[in-house]
Amino acid sequence: MTIHKWKLEAFKGEAYHVHLIVNFYSNNNLSDLISSFKSGSSRIFMVSIQLSTISD
Repeated sequence: MTIHKWKLEAFKGEAYHVHLIVNFYSNNNLSDLISSFKSGSSRIFMVSIQLSTISD
């Protein structure tokens, strides 16, 4: 299991994208951090799609 050591400093969300300021240790791989954000947001998106189709 990989543990990402990072801190979210600022967040601003809009309809179709977000802006993040992230502080992370230099020994972490930036592409791994971005990948974890993308996979997490994808899971959230898929759940919201499933919930909206159930309520229709």
